[in-house]
Formats: sequence, C-alpha cells, structure tokens
Amino acid sequence: NMNDSLSHHEITIVISSCDHFSDCWDVLSVSLKQFWPDCPFKRYLITNRQNSNSDQFQAFRTEDDRGWASNLKMVLERLNSEFILYLQEDYWLNRPVDTKAIEKHLNFCRTYGYDYLRLTFPEYDRGRSDADGYCVIPTGIRYRLCLQAALWRRSKLLEILVEGWSGWDFERKIESLLAAQNISVKAAVLHSSKWPKESIRYVDGTGVRKGRWTRSGAAYLADCGMDKLLKRRPKEGCILDFLTHVKTPGFHQTSRVLVRIMNQLKWNF
Repeated sequence: NMNDSLSHHEITIVISSCDHFSDCWDVLSVSLKQFWPDCPFKRYLITNRQNSNSDQFQAFRTEDDRGWASNLKMVLERLNSEFILYLQEDYWLNRPVDTKAIEKHLNFCRTYGYDYLRLTFPEYDRGRSDADGYCVIPTGIRYRLCLQAALWRRSKLLEILVEGWSGWDFERKIESLLAAQNISVKAAVLHSSKWPKESIRYVDGTGVRKGRWTRSGAAYLADCGMDKLLKRRPKEGCILDFLTHVKTPGFHQTSRVLVRIMNQLKWNF
C-alpha cells in the first residue's frame, strides 16, 4: 500500500560537501530551518576537517578530501537506512518541503522497486510510471542519473560509485559504465511541473557554479541577509548566466560549448 506509514530511519539525508564550500553551510542551514522545519530525518553534512555549528545537520568528517565519490562512499558504508535523500551544500531551499510527500515518494520507490527518484525538474514528462505523478527516465539518456535532489536506494548508489570520480565524472560517465557492466538502475523523476508542492525546490542553478556565486545564488544571499558572504567568491557574469540557461533547440548545444570555452579561458563576463 502506497499510503503505509514508514519509520523515519528508512531515509537518511546526505548532504555532499567539502571544506572548500564551507561558506555555503550556514545558508543551507537557514533554508532548512525556514522551509523544512518539521524534517524528521537524520541529516549528515560531508566535511573534511571542519565541523559545522548548525543544529540542522551533523558533520560527517572524512579528514582527507578523497573526492566526491570516495567521500560519499565512506558515509554510505556507515549508514544502515534503505534510502538516502541526496542534497548538496548549495541546494538552498526556496519553497516549503512537504514531509508527507517525501514519505509518499519513498513508498513509491519501495513498492515498485525504484532505485532512483529525482525530486526536482520535470524532464521526461511525456512518460508515465507505475503510479500517477512519476515518469520513467529511459535507460541511456544523458544525465539520467544526475546529482540534483533525489531519493537513492543506498545499496544501489554504493554499488555504482567509482573511487576517485568527481560529481562531473559520475554524471557524464555513469550510463556507459552501467551498460558496460550490465548493471540495472531503475530510475524515475517526479512530474514536478504538475505536482510542484511534492518536489524539492531550491535556488535556480544552485548557489555556486564553477567556484563562483551564481547570480540567483547571490540574490538569495542578499535576500536572507547574508550579504557578507558575497566577498568570499566572485559572482558569475551575465553572459555566462544567460548561456547556462539557454534551452532553445538548435542553440542549446552551441551555448554549452561557449560556456566550456569561457570557463577554460577563465572569462567571467
């Protein structure tokens, strides 16, 4: 039954980070307190040597920074929850999160055997899944298993993490790896354009991109009275921001290439 109650230990929230992004932690903490005050799940923030003063999550210290996948693997191996809710330190919430909706999503994954359920962005809305409100993401689709907010079956994520990989490596290479090793990951995305209150919504484009505050991230800092953090990083230029958001067919690929070139040349226009 999709409406069965569940015990909160079946989900642990894991927030991927490292000390280099410590300037994001207080902002995330404030956003959790404001937009998910009744969150009942245990929350771990991955750090290296630093602790966090927040009461919204507990620091899990890796000491050395072994890279995204290796750090995450250390945490997952020490947890016993069936699923994790994956977040990153710059996913600053900007809409309320409904705990009952998250529990419903977990029941969907458990009932129908899903390993991954993305909880934001409505790609693949043409598809349908085993229950209303969810869309299957076809195997082999680029960025099918992206690192936006999602429920992951912990054992499956552990199985496919490659030591030394960065988050970028994972998003770009994971479909090829799964095909080569004949590993199946059953994946879906919440139809968040029709059920926005059941999704997890956060600052557009995340708070940091390529080491710079995104323009939406900088605006978020100003809105929540944390302007002092702005001096910690440069702000992304208008042209980079525009090119990153281009979705027009025919120009989308060109804009991606331009962004790559500008980042390689360290142009921040």
